[in-house]
Amino acid sequence: MLVDDATGAITPVAAQMGRSGRRRDWWVYPIFSLAVLAWAVLVTARHSWAADFRLHLSTVHGLMRNAWNPVDPLVGAVHGSPYYSPYMALLAGITKLGPAPQAVLEIGGLVSLALWLWAVRRFCRRLSPGPMVPVLVVVFSTALWGAQDTVWSGFFGLHSLSWNLGYPSTIAAALMFLVWDVFFAYRERAEGWRDPLALVVLLALVLLIHPFTAVNTLIGVAAFALANPRALLDARSVKLIAAGGAAVLLALAWPLSNLFDLFSAPKDFDAIHKPLLVGFFHTNGLTHYGLALIGLPALFLARRQPLVRELTVLFLVAVVIVAVAQQTHHYSLGRVLPVVVLPLHVALAACLAHRADLRRPVRGGYVLITAAACLVGLYANLAGLVRADPWTSNKELVRHWGAAASGSPYDDLLASIKPGQVLMMDYGKAGRSANARGAYSVAPGWPYPFVDEIRRHQDTAAFFSAATSPAKRLALADKYHVDCVTASASRQLLLAPGALPGFTQIAQVGQGKIILLCRG
Repeated sequence: MLVDDATGAITPVAAQMGRSGRRRDWWVYPIFSLAVLAWAVLVTARHSWAADFRLHLSTVHGLMRNAWNPVDPLVGAVHGSPYYSPYMALLAGITKLGPAPQAVLEIGGLVSLALWLWAVRRFCRRLSPGPMVPVLVVVFSTALWGAQDTVWSGFFGLHSLSWNLGYPSTIAAALMFLVWDVFFAYRERAEGWRDPLALVVLLALVLLIHPFTAVNTLIGVAAFALANPRALLDARSVKLIAAGGAAVLLALAWPLSNLFDLFSAPKDFDAIHKPLLVGFFHTNGLTHYGLALIGLPALFLARRQPLVRELTVLFLVAVVIVAVAQQTHHYSLGRVLPVVVLPLHVALAACLAHRADLRRPVRGGYVLITAAACLVGLYANLAGLVRADPWTSNKELVRHWGAAASGSPYDDLLASIKPGQVLMMDYGKAGRSANARGAYSVAPGWPYPFVDEIRRHQDTAAFFSAATSPAKRLALADKYHVDCVTASASRQLLLAPGALPGFTQIAQVGQGKIILLCRG
């Protein structure tokens, strides 16, 4: 027996299936997914990305040069990097066949989105065999956040996703849904080792690819287990705990990174994530995530639907974690916010897709309110649609909606540098332009607590100080094996005779406002 998404009536399975055994409306979600992927292709065709895209591009460059013993992609000072995951290693391996690193990273984003769409469908089959639940989940995940968008990796608002397609967080989100799907499959079958083994592999991958998403994944598994406390004492729990432990051991065996590096500097990451939670329970929360609260009544109205109890527990657990994080100033736990809104999205989709759950007037009002909220959310994320027009000539419109890439004059200046070169740069974030070309900067362009970050910034400041002697300046260049130096107008003391022995100017931009000097 199945519940029909269109009428809410319960009908025999055979009546909803064709001769092939498929539902008659099986084509709805594939067509919808193709439309979403078409949007993603148009966004990708712009080749216009935010700053962190360069971080992941530098990771591909680093693994492409030396896949077996690579140095970190930002400063080239230490071996391995938390960013050297199996996913990035795969992309770097593909570049060996000829494609440029940026093209591989962009195509990887499209494949990751396709995997996410498939994983959403698999998970949503546990709520309904029909196509409308996954369709609505995708719509709500991209539109139903807040009246003001939040652009962050792992946040699937349309604007945020338009920048983050190529980030590891996209494929990690797909793996999260697959982990949850396998968890429920094991809970239903409770036999054999196939599902626990699948959990080991999937959990290890998500741990290595995007640890923040791995935390959300494990929060989901824990919440789902708590929703059925009777099952916590049987043999299934032993296998699940063993699977989790084996996944951690498998991730620790990965030779290119240390699983715990990203969790070894909580103060640094708390500072980065502070904007997510500052004022969250005053104005920031409702502004950025208030529209998702439309799904709160669905947790009650759809309580008889499969997994809604589990979604309710997930929502409550995630809210408690966010509250604790906000009060204790552990702002990095703000990355839990996607699993605060996700249960509301899924429960709302389940509620609206099953008409039998609601009386007609209630359902009609709920649909209208949800539609209005989605329109507000789409307006807030309109930049994601603007970015899907690769042929627009109205640059002011693109900038107005926040859809323009964060470019830099250093991008053109560094056209002549080579991968593997080390640059001393007078502007901190200019290191991002160097990293995107496979080069290194003495001071990292991103917060990077895995090296002697403070000392590097101090040495960079000393290098460009007018009080530093040419001999000391050259000693600093030799200390970091510097190949080239960038200097803006205020730093062009380096052009004075003897200011930097052995370096000559080879390029300039902005009528000489920024120059590039290299050895030789």
